Amino acid sequence: MSEAVAQEVVAFNIKVTALCPWGVRTDFLDESSLRKPANQTGQYSVVEQTLAGLGRLNHNQNGDPALVAQAILKVVAMPNPPARLYLVTGALMALQSKIEEVIQVANANAELSQSIDYQD
Repeated sequence: MSEAVAQEVVAFNIKVTALCPWGVRTDFLDESSLRKPANQTGQYSVVEQTLAGLGRLNHNQNGDPALVAQAILKVVAMPNPPARLYLVTGALMALQSKIEEVIQVANANAELSQSIDYQD
C-alpha cells in the first residue's frame, strides 16, 4: 500500500515509507496497552497460545526503540527513501523467507500460470 500512496503523492514532493518492524522493546505488550479477553474459552486455543507467546516476548524483543528512532531520522533525511523499510533482523529474515516461498510456489506452478496465455 505504501508504494501506491508514494506514487500518488510524489507530485506534491511528499515521500512515504512504510516501517515494517519486528519486535521492538516497548511497553506495547504490557497490561497498559494490550487488552486480553475477559472470558477465555478453550475453543480458541490458538489465541491463548498467541497471548502466552506475547507474554514471554514482552520486554525481550530484539529491537531497540532508540535505534528505531535513529533509523526513522535517517529515512527522513534521504532524498529517495524506500517505500518500505524492514527494521530489526527478524523482519529481514521473515521477508527473505517469504520471498523464497513465493518464488518456490511460482516456479512450481509456472506451467499452469503460462498455460493460459492467449494462443493465436
